Amino acid sequence: MGTTHSVLNSQVHIDCQLCQGRNKIQWKCVTCHFLMCSSCKDNIHLRITKDHHIININDIGELDSGQSFNFSDVHCIEHSEQVCCSYCRTCKKVVCVKCVMKVHNGHEFVDEEEFLCKKEKLWEGQNRVKKKLDELCNVETKLKEIKESEESAYSKAKLDIQDKATTDVDQYYETLIKLDQKLLSVNQAIYTELRNINREKGKLQEIIGIVNLIRSSQDICQFLENFDELITSLNCEIETFDFGQLKAKVSEAKVSFKVVKEYTTDLRRVGKLTVLSDQTLLISENTSDVLQHVKFKGPSLQVISNLSFKICGIAVNSLGEILVSTSDTKLNMVDVKKGELTVSVHNVEPLMTRSIHVTQDHRVIIGAISKEHIFPAIHRSVVIVMDQKGNRQKEYEHDKNNKPLFTYPRNITSTTNGNIFVIDKQMANGKGPGRVVVLGDDGGVIQIYSGHPAINTQNNPFKPSDVLAMSSGSIVVIDRHISTIHILNSLGQLMSYHNLSDIGIIHPYSLALSSSGNLYIGCTCKQGSPDTYKAKLYELEYYGI
Repeated sequence: MGTTHSVLNSQVHIDCQLCQGRNKIQWKCVTCHFLMCSSCKDNIHLRITKDHHIININDIGELDSGQSFNFSDVHCIEHSEQVCCSYCRTCKKVVCVKCVMKVHNGHEFVDEEEFLCKKEKLWEGQNRVKKKLDELCNVETKLKEIKESEESAYSKAKLDIQDKATTDVDQYYETLIKLDQKLLSVNQAIYTELRNINREKGKLQEIIGIVNLIRSSQDICQFLENFDELITSLNCEIETFDFGQLKAKVSEAKVSFKVVKEYTTDLRRVGKLTVLSDQTLLISENTSDVLQHVKFKGPSLQVISNLSFKICGIAVNSLGEILVSTSDTKLNMVDVKKGELTVSVHNVEPLMTRSIHVTQDHRVIIGAISKEHIFPAIHRSVVIVMDQKGNRQKEYEHDKNNKPLFTYPRNITSTTNGNIFVIDKQMANGKGPGRVVVLGDDGGVIQIYSGHPAINTQNNPFKPSDVLAMSSGSIVVIDRHISTIHILNSLGQLMSYHNLSDIGIIHPYSLALSSSGNLYIGCTCKQGSPDTYKAKLYELEYYGI
């Protein structure tokens, strides 16, 4: 999918024409052609001119065709009896003949002919962008139709396979796995293109909106000051979508990873990794009391602040609040700017919080244990689902035979279909194996994944350290002991696994997704090595998951 060659590098501001305070313009007076913010509409304009017709800018519809947007419609500020004839580039103002002769002699001007030519180019450019936007919407609709068709065919094929699975169960299980892999590849390819389309639509809609505001304001100065930048953006090229290329991607799709950036921290371990809305990161070094707030600066990480908190779990809720577990009965909220903790409404008393996850529908899932918790587990280990207000909705503690589900719920994620994936740590010293317990929304256990026998042996047990749900619905699990990433489907069945050391990543430990959809992998250092406090952080492009 092609991308626009140029997008406005900085937002073009059109001020409220009453307060000039850069408030967001929301209204236009059709009678006097003023653009206003909500505050000025209510507190100024309506008090002075109650009979004027005011409309929301979203309802403007077809704006000025350009015929009445001329120099001659503007009276000179200095000579009120004169209409304007030119725009002074030097002074950035519209001027009349008297101004040109007395004040602006020798300055650089835009005359009426040049202005009319620029208007025509901009209006034509806006119409081209509207057509491109319509084309993208059509492609988006077709992609969604392909997705629905593939999922329908998948469901039918799966039922046929299950109906025939009466003798050789293993053979049909392998067929189901291949079928799942194909659907995963299709969904990932389509998801990638839909993500690109949504990004491009947003850019085009922004450009159209800015031109609409300038046309509606009839502000000649705004028009000419931003013309070059606007016309460059309006002339952006978007490649025609090739559906044959999509089919090729689907048929050839294989899981792959590529390191695009590598960063060195001053920590021993990137224990917990969280991306904030401003694209800064929170890194918890969970072997000590350090929570580090960092940002990307070129090829390196810049530390914004070091906070002295020991964090067991961390997640960001729908309000942008940073929830953390500090081994207390309640979750806390951390203010990274002030370096302060405040108590949240999420209380698991008499248990202690450990892991945290916030679902796409804004529920808060907490892994909790007894205060006297020891290994092997003889006390309580519970996964608790709460709403945003801290009300308990569901608890997972025992299986259908009333046996404990968990030893130590270390990390949690969830899929859009409601399944919950819990990394269960089975020994305190980390020497024993771990597992991934998959819970259904109905409260039952769907699957327990304990690694793959081809790579996880007695000498190399499955030691999952983090788990992450991808936008495609697949799940990635870090197996830190052997530097391997396991890819599961939404039911917890293995799709594939890959050795990260093949691309230079050793001792992987934590996972997160960037806003652009790339994968972050945080690592840990080997204790006692010369680089003990130089843990790596990698950004990866991926395909097929």
